[in-house]
Amino acid sequence: MTEPETDGIQYEDSAPSFQFGAAISDGLSLRLLTDSQWDTLEAADRVAIRRQGENLQTGTVDGPIENPDVFWVWLDEGRGRVLLHRDDEPRIWCLV
Repeated sequence: MTEPETDGIQYEDSAPSFQFGAAISDGLSLRLLTDSQWDTLEAADRVAIRRQGENLQTGTVDGPIENPDVFWVWLDEGRGRVLLHRDDEPRIWCLV
């Protein structure tokens, strides 16, 4: 059996462990949001996201959030803006 490829991140149930140059300052903690907690996000909240088949990315919620089932995030380091939809099953951590 071959080992699965990794993206340099150690994943646990609650939060990823960053092992690359992610834009997260020391002293911040991550809180995994369940689907039912998406409505707690507000414009300008800092988040870490992982969409299926992609590396973990950090960014800022673009708001206002009118429908918590779908919202935009501006990615750090000028990587553009992504639309997150509940049906795509992304994992979202709020940086606190």
